[in-house]
Amino acid sequence: MKKYSTKLRPKNSRILFILKVIWRWLHGKPGVLYAPGWHLLTGFTGGGKTTLMNIIQRKLLSVSGFGWSNIDEFKTDKIRVFDIKKMFSGGEQKYRLEKWIIKDSQIQRCKLVIIDELNREFNRRMNKSTVYNNVFVPMIAWIVTIRHQLCDRGYLIGQSVLLQDGQISAVVQYRHDIHPSKRWQYYFFREKNLMIYAPKWLKVTHFKNGGPDNSGNVIWIQMKTKSKIRVRPLDLESFNTYAFAEMFSKLPLYSKSHI
Repeated sequence: MKKYSTKLRPKNSRILFILKVIWRWLHGKPGVLYAPGWHLLTGFTGGGKTTLMNIIQRKLLSVSGFGWSNIDEFKTDKIRVFDIKKMFSGGEQKYRLEKWIIKDSQIQRCKLVIIDELNREFNRRMNKSTVYNNVFVPMIAWIVTIRHQLCDRGYLIGQSVLLQDGQISAVVQYRHDIHPSKRWQYYFFREKNLMIYAPKWLKVTHFKNGGPDNSGNVIWIQMKTKSKIRVRPLDLESFNTYAFAEMFSKLPLYSKSHI
């Protein structure tokens, strides 16, 4: 009985297979931050959530591929932007995001999707309203089918886990709590004559979804390994710190409207 249906060639030889296995073994398994599945990045305002997301996306896309984000904040053409409220409305998913694109005459695959400012988009105190559910319900359905529709991993970014809608916690495989260690950065003073107080290190505590307790709340199991991630100047310069603020920049000034 014939064991293989394809003809043996150098590109599918056992020798090449063994070399690839050795290469992956030498480089080790990817850290939990890069594991397939949905991740929830949490921390206080200015605590380094988007900085960490920038580090993650740059590493994942360092060789090839592209990603999607709901906020235009990363200074790279490898991240495309989509509008949540256009994609999901009336209780339905209206569009699907491209899984493959052609760039520089090469086929590129989507490797991640990012949803930032989760608590602004979805305030759980409004989860009984039609306006909320018209977007949230189809988005949750999309999240649980993401591996079939788009890519292997997604990242949700928000404040404390206590602020999240319970369905968000239920569908997330990993949670990462971020605490920055900030310093005055000499690099920015020397290069740009700016006094910048920013994270030098990000300390990340990882949790795994352990399923619901008797009350239906998610049990977060703290993982033994914690991460200490160094933040380099490029990590701070390659995303727009003020992207979220710019979303409100066109609103009229209060004082001028009440003169």
